[in-house]
Amino acid sequence: MQELAPHDNANLDAFLKSIKPWEPAYAAATLSFVALKESGRLAIVHAHLLLPNGWLPHPETSVETDSLVAGRFRLDAAGLAIDGVLRGLCESGLDTPFGRLFIPTDRDTKVSTYFNPWKTGTRDGEARTLAFALNGKAHPLGHTELVQMAELRASVTPYASLDELSMAVNGLPLRRDLSVVDVTAANCVQLDFGRRVKGTKANVAVFLAPNLERNKVGLGLSILSREKAAQRSRYDGDALHWSEGKHGIWTGEVEVTVDEGSAVQCFACYDGAPQHIGWIGDPEKLPNIRRAAHEAFDPNLSVLQRYLLDEEHQQKYSRDFEAGVASLLFMLGFAVDAFTGKPMENGPDLLASTPRGELVVVECTVAQINKDGKLGKLIDRANALRRTLVALGHAQARVLPAIVTPRPRDAVAEINAANEMGVAVLTREDLEAGMLLARVPQDADALVARQWEKLSRRPDDSSLQMSLFGDGNARVL
Repeated sequence: MQELAPHDNANLDAFLKSIKPWEPAYAAATLSFVALKESGRLAIVHAHLLLPNGWLPHPETSVETDSLVAGRFRLDAAGLAIDGVLRGLCESGLDTPFGRLFIPTDRDTKVSTYFNPWKTGTRDGEARTLAFALNGKAHPLGHTELVQMAELRASVTPYASLDELSMAVNGLPLRRDLSVVDVTAANCVQLDFGRRVKGTKANVAVFLAPNLERNKVGLGLSILSREKAAQRSRYDGDALHWSEGKHGIWTGEVEVTVDEGSAVQCFACYDGAPQHIGWIGDPEKLPNIRRAAHEAFDPNLSVLQRYLLDEEHQQKYSRDFEAGVASLLFMLGFAVDAFTGKPMENGPDLLASTPRGELVVVECTVAQINKDGKLGKLIDRANALRRTLVALGHAQARVLPAIVTPRPRDAVAEINAANEMGVAVLTREDLEAGMLLARVPQDADALVARQWEKLSRRPDDSSLQMSLFGDGNARVL
């Protein structure tokens, strides 16, 4: 019988403790897997324990060939509980309707674990998910994948490949590097972004997963209006008006009085644990005058979104990406100087300044951030600016080098290296967050100050990559 190492056991306990307050919401939990037949048991290649926040139309599935079995079943139908499934897989194995599942390990090694309480959900509008994994043997397929592919193509339920089978059964791309049991745990309370501010009334609502206690819901509000400090309040579940919908999903709502044109930042939690964050507002009003001015010539930011997020357009017109970044910085409260034309080609793409004199030297690239030595050139330009400022009597001014790319974070190399050199890296996720934040007036000095603070921490994990726009807590209204 295997036993987890102490730190791996602590990870498992931490995951189970995290979801315990809303575990009843996971009544439709399913376990799916792709496994190889081995001495009368099923050695997991890749499995997925899905913990959904409500009803899911996931029928039982079964695929079998001479050498493998793939399947999906509901835990309740098999008389299994989440805790028992995970601990069973960590130890001697788990009896299922398909046979005994186990996680193969390399010689003299144990199952290891991974836990991320915020796989998604730190950015606005994202549903919070918690991720946990049990990891076993390296390269569990060995050199037999062609055998399994041939068997699948000839089976009574044919599939073209193991990849297709994994997506159909697990809903995830196949992992080949390790034998893995991935666990995806959904949040239990979500904001209803279909609600709006209309005139002086804001109608705010949350959805609550089935089988949970409504009085444990919390709804926090931060109301932003022109020239006023944010007004903050919180409503407990007992203060919301509740109604039950399909599949046992509850809707709780409250109406609050606001100034015209206000934007409302909403915070949903359950039993003290944060679940969802985002904004609602009046679609006919724009609290941020800078964005309102931009939309006079670019309604709904359609051109800006093409400049910043359309990969095909960027490949043809890369200079438009710089123009888009400049427009976004303007809407976020920065003054922007664009260094355009051949005589200025040795300068940065953009120089942004805040009302208090913070300076950001901006390099834009649609390629990798260090292609053709871009990071080194950016640092040289920032240092040249610092020297000039000192010589002209502005030694107190701070200069932040930043590089911007439209690529998603997980497709960008050398983020950590750039951060270690004191360079902020902004990716596609940050551009999306910036456009959302631009709905309401922003304090450019606060955005830069937050970035300096994060750079000073220099996290090692690129998933904590630092954004000029803070945590991206905004949403299109």
